[in-house]
Amino acid sequence: MLLHVPNHFSSLYLNLSASGRSIKNLSRSYWNLSNKMLQKRIGDRKKQGEDIDVKPVFYSDVLIQKAKQKELSLEDTGRLATDFLIAGFDTSAVTISYIMLMLAMYPEHHEAVYQEQVDILGEDPEVAPTWEQLFKMMYLTKVIKEVMRLYCPLAILRKLTKDVDLGEYKLPKGCTVLVGFYSLHRDADLWSHPHEFYPDHFSPEEISARPKGAYFPFSWGPRSCPGSVYAMATNKIVVSTVIRKYILETDMTFDKLEYKFSLLLEVSQGYMIRIKPRN
Repeated sequence: MLLHVPNHFSSLYLNLSASGRSIKNLSRSYWNLSNKMLQKRIGDRKKQGEDIDVKPVFYSDVLIQKAKQKELSLEDTGRLATDFLIAGFDTSAVTISYIMLMLAMYPEHHEAVYQEQVDILGEDPEVAPTWEQLFKMMYLTKVIKEVMRLYCPLAILRKLTKDVDLGEYKLPKGCTVLVGFYSLHRDADLWSHPHEFYPDHFSPEEISARPKGAYFPFSWGPRSCPGSVYAMATNKIVVSTVIRKYILETDMTFDKLEYKFSLLLEVSQGYMIRIKPRN
């Protein structure tokens, strides 16, 4: 899809409706909160005698350094931090909800994930996984990646800085390109079961049969998500903890799910599951 419109075209209309003004005011409250957090970090580092230009320790340090280098205003810096807060936590919450729902829907995957956790961590549900143990959770990794195949962000927009030749099509410099993850991740030429929940899409055999650009829920290249490793670790730790303590069940079925558009593709009926303690 090719668009010859500015990336922020819709922002021109924010003040023309009550909902638009409400979004703008809500966004400003997030920016202010982010700014306070960044200012607190700057103050803490100064108290400790640290230079903000030395090697960053936290992601907030990276944002502060970038803001200084680019001579960004306090509000613009707060916007960067807000992007991290919203993208880093709302998306993880939705993804974890989907993982729980899919495991509740498919008892065979539920049991396989549970047995893998017991094999790696033992019977005690209070044991927290180490970094090394997270990498051993191969079946859980397949389940998480399959959830993100189906329910990642719908698309991204990118403004081209040079002409791009795709063979059959040529995209001119200056245009805005919409990359549709929804369609890409359901392309029957790339996926053996495009419209099903099928974790074996991420078996070594199926991965090797796909081109590199077939799957990137965290985007790709220098503007890819900086929190991809954090997100995968968080998903694994939460699911591992829950499934060792509880059995997940649901009356919902995959073919009856209805969706609504948000930052990710979300279930309009809600993530309705029953949670039962394990004996």
